[in-house]
Amino acid sequence: CKASCLQYCGRNGMEMAQNARLRRTHLYYDDLTSFKALLYADLTSLKLKATSENSIPTFRFNCLSDIAIEDTLPDIFSDFPTIQFIDYTKIYSRLFKEHADNYHLTYSISERTPAGIVSKIYQDTKYNCAAVFEAPVPDRWKFDGKLMPVISGDDSDLRHLDPRGAIIGLKYKNPMHNKKLKGKALKPGFIILNNN
Repeated sequence: CKASCLQYCGRNGMEMAQNARLRRTHLYYDDLTSFKALLYADLTSLKLKATSENSIPTFRFNCLSDIAIEDTLPDIFSDFPTIQFIDYTKIYSRLFKEHADNYHLTYSISERTPAGIVSKIYQDTKYNCAAVFEAPVPDRWKFDGKLMPVISGDDSDLRHLDPRGAIIGLKYKNPMHNKKLKGKALKPGFIILNNN
Protein backbone atom coordinates (compact mmCIF):
# COMPACT_ATOMS: atom_id res chain seq x y z
CA CYS A 1 0.00 0.00 0.00
CA LYS A 2 3.03 2.29 0.26
CA ALA A 3 3.14 3.72 -3.27
CA SER A 4 -0.57 3.59 -3.95
CA CYS A 5 -1.89 5.08 -0.75
CA LEU A 6 0.52 6.54 1.80
CA GLN A 7 3.81 7.50 0.22
CA TYR A 8 2.52 10.49 -1.74
CA CYS A 9 -0.50 11.57 0.34
CA GLY A 10 -0.67 14.65 2.54
CA ARG A 11 2.60 15.59 4.21
CA ASN A 12 4.10 12.27 3.09
CA GLY A 13 4.12 13.65 -0.45
CA MET A 14 6.37 16.56 0.46
CA GLU A 15 9.98 16.14 -0.64
CA MET A 16 11.28 17.29 2.74
CA ALA A 17 9.25 14.60 4.55
CA GLN A 18 10.36 11.93 2.08
CA ASN A 19 14.02 12.87 2.46
CA ALA A 20 13.77 12.85 6.26
CA ARG A 21 12.12 9.43 6.17
CA LEU A 22 14.88 8.13 3.89
CA ARG A 23 17.60 9.50 6.19
CA ARG A 24 16.00 7.85 9.23
CA THR A 25 15.71 4.53 7.40
CA HIS A 26 19.37 4.62 6.32
CA LEU A 27 20.43 5.51 9.86
CA TYR A 28 18.38 2.62 11.28
CA TYR A 29 20.08 0.08 9.00
CA ASP A 30 23.56 1.63 8.91
CA ASP A 31 24.01 2.84 12.50
CA LEU A 32 21.42 1.43 14.91
CA THR A 33 23.28 2.86 17.93
CA SER A 34 22.96 6.45 16.64
CA PHE A 35 19.39 5.80 15.53
CA LYS A 36 18.52 4.60 19.03
CA ALA A 37 20.19 7.62 20.67
CA LEU A 38 18.19 10.04 18.50
CA LEU A 39 14.97 8.07 18.97
CA TYR A 40 15.43 8.04 22.76
CA ALA A 41 16.03 11.81 22.72
CA ASP A 42 12.80 12.31 20.77
CA LEU A 43 10.85 10.02 23.09
CA THR A 44 12.21 11.82 26.16
CA SER A 45 11.12 15.13 24.66
CA LEU A 46 7.67 13.67 23.87
CA LYS A 47 7.33 12.40 27.43
CA LEU A 48 8.26 15.78 28.93
CA LYS A 49 5.85 17.61 26.62
CA ALA A 50 3.02 15.22 27.51
CA THR A 51 3.74 15.64 31.24
CA SER A 52 3.58 19.43 30.92
CA GLU A 53 0.25 19.12 29.04
CA ASN A 54 -1.11 16.45 31.41
CA SER A 55 -1.65 14.08 28.48
CA ILE A 56 -0.70 10.53 27.56
CA PRO A 57 2.07 10.37 24.95
CA THR A 58 1.51 8.06 21.98
CA PHE A 59 4.12 7.11 19.41
CA ARG A 60 3.90 5.19 16.14
CA PHE A 61 7.08 3.59 14.82
CA ASN A 62 6.18 2.63 11.26
CA CYS A 63 4.32 4.48 8.56
CA LEU A 64 5.74 3.15 5.29
CA SER A 65 7.93 0.46 6.84
CA ASP A 66 7.05 -2.67 8.77
CA ILE A 67 10.02 -3.03 11.08
CA ALA A 68 9.50 -5.35 14.04
CA ILE A 69 10.88 -2.90 16.58
CA GLU A 70 10.18 -5.41 19.34
CA ASP A 71 13.01 -7.53 17.91
CA THR A 72 15.65 -4.84 17.32
CA LEU A 73 14.96 -2.47 20.24
CA PRO A 74 13.09 -4.66 22.76
CA ASP A 75 13.99 -2.52 25.80
CA ILE A 76 12.32 0.59 24.42
CA PHE A 77 8.95 -0.35 25.94
CA SER A 78 10.29 -0.77 29.46
CA ASP A 79 12.58 2.25 29.08
CA PHE A 80 9.50 4.39 28.29
CA PRO A 81 6.65 2.73 30.21
CA THR A 82 4.43 5.85 30.19
CA ILE A 83 4.45 6.09 26.39
CA GLN A 84 1.81 4.17 24.46
CA PHE A 85 3.37 2.71 21.30
CA ILE A 86 1.22 1.74 18.32
CA ASP A 87 1.83 0.22 14.90
CA TYR A 88 0.12 -1.19 11.85
CA THR A 89 1.63 -4.32 10.36
CA LYS A 90 1.10 -6.62 7.39
CA ILE A 91 3.19 -9.34 9.07
CA TYR A 92 0.42 -11.23 10.82
CA SER A 93 2.84 -13.46 12.77
CA ARG A 94 3.83 -10.39 14.83
CA LEU A 95 0.35 -10.32 16.39
CA PHE A 96 0.78 -13.81 17.83
CA LYS A 97 3.92 -12.92 19.82
CA GLU A 98 4.01 -11.60 23.37
CA HIS A 99 4.29 -7.80 23.47
CA ALA A 100 4.73 -5.20 26.18
CA ASP A 101 1.49 -3.81 27.59
CA ASN A 102 2.30 -0.39 26.10
CA TYR A 103 2.70 -1.70 22.53
CA HIS A 104 -0.41 -2.20 20.40
CA LEU A 105 -0.54 -3.64 16.88
CA THR A 106 -3.23 -3.52 14.21
CA TYR A 107 -3.11 -5.97 11.31
CA SER A 108 -3.49 -4.42 7.83
CA ILE A 109 -5.64 -6.59 5.59
CA SER A 110 -4.43 -6.76 2.00
CA GLU A 111 -4.98 -8.78 -1.14
CA ARG A 112 -2.30 -11.15 0.20
CA THR A 113 -4.01 -11.85 3.52
CA PRO A 114 -4.31 -15.64 3.86
CA ALA A 115 -7.78 -17.12 4.17
CA GLY A 116 -8.80 -17.56 7.79
CA ILE A 117 -6.06 -15.40 9.29
CA VAL A 118 -8.42 -12.54 10.21
CA SER A 119 -10.66 -14.91 12.17
CA LYS A 120 -7.59 -16.38 13.87
CA ILE A 121 -6.37 -12.90 14.86
CA TYR A 122 -9.74 -12.06 16.45
CA GLN A 123 -9.94 -15.45 18.11
CA ASP A 124 -6.38 -15.82 19.41
CA THR A 125 -5.07 -12.27 19.99
CA LYS A 126 -6.18 -9.01 21.59
CA TYR A 127 -5.77 -7.05 18.36
CA ASN A 128 -8.01 -5.74 15.57
CA CYS A 129 -7.59 -5.64 11.81
CA ALA A 130 -7.76 -2.66 9.47
CA ALA A 131 -8.98 -2.56 5.88
CA VAL A 132 -8.89 0.18 3.24
CA PHE A 133 -12.25 0.95 1.62
CA GLU A 134 -13.36 2.92 -1.37
CA ALA A 135 -15.34 5.85 0.09
CA PRO A 136 -17.69 5.75 1.87
CA VAL A 137 -16.48 3.37 4.56
CA PRO A 138 -19.33 0.93 5.39
CA ASP A 139 -20.81 0.32 8.85
CA ARG A 140 -20.41 -3.45 8.44
CA TRP A 141 -18.26 -5.72 6.29
CA LYS A 142 -18.31 -9.46 5.66
CA PHE A 143 -14.90 -11.12 5.84
CA ASP A 144 -13.95 -14.75 6.49
CA GLY A 145 -17.68 -15.51 6.47
CA LYS A 146 -18.50 -13.15 9.34
CA LEU A 147 -20.34 -9.83 9.24
CA MET A 148 -18.22 -7.50 11.35
CA PRO A 149 -18.78 -3.94 12.58
CA VAL A 150 -16.54 -1.32 10.94
CA ILE A 151 -15.35 1.74 12.83
CA SER A 152 -13.52 4.73 11.38
CA GLY A 153 -9.75 4.59 11.52
CA ASP A 154 -9.48 8.06 10.00
CA ASP A 155 -10.87 9.98 12.98
CA SER A 156 -7.73 9.28 15.00
CA ASP A 157 -4.67 7.02 14.99
CA LEU A 158 -5.21 5.82 18.57
CA ARG A 159 -5.77 2.17 17.66
CA HIS A 160 -5.19 0.97 21.23
CA LEU A 161 -8.47 2.69 22.20
CA ASP A 162 -10.59 0.90 19.58
CA PRO A 163 -13.26 -1.51 20.81
CA ARG A 164 -12.23 -5.13 20.42
CA GLY A 165 -13.79 -7.09 17.57
CA ALA A 166 -14.23 -4.32 15.01
CA ILE A 167 -12.68 -3.85 11.60
CA ILE A 168 -10.84 -0.52 11.44
CA GLY A 169 -12.10 1.12 8.26
CA LEU A 170 -9.67 3.42 6.46
CA LYS A 171 -10.67 5.55 3.50
CA TYR A 172 -8.46 5.17 0.42
CA LYS A 173 -6.23 8.25 0.08
CA ASN A 174 -5.76 8.71 -3.65
CA PRO A 175 -2.31 10.21 -4.32
CA MET A 176 -2.82 10.72 -8.06
CA HIS A 177 -2.45 14.49 -7.74
CA ASN A 178 1.22 14.03 -6.90
CA LYS A 179 3.53 14.99 -9.78
CA LYS A 180 6.02 12.24 -8.92
CA LEU A 181 3.50 9.66 -10.07
CA LYS A 182 3.35 11.35 -13.52
CA GLY A 183 -0.32 10.48 -13.92
CA LYS A 184 0.29 6.72 -13.81
CA ALA A 185 -2.85 4.87 -12.88
CA LEU A 186 -2.35 2.80 -9.78
CA LYS A 187 -4.52 -0.23 -9.22
CA PRO A 188 -4.03 -1.17 -5.59
CA GLY A 189 -5.52 -4.59 -5.01
CA PHE A 190 -5.99 -4.05 -1.30
CA ILE A 191 -8.86 -1.56 -1.67
CA ILE A 192 -12.28 -3.02 -0.88
CA LEU A 193 -14.76 -1.69 -3.41
CA ASN A 194 -18.22 -0.63 -2.32
CA ASN A 195 -19.90 -3.28 -4.43
CA ASN A 196 -17.95 -6.16 -2.76
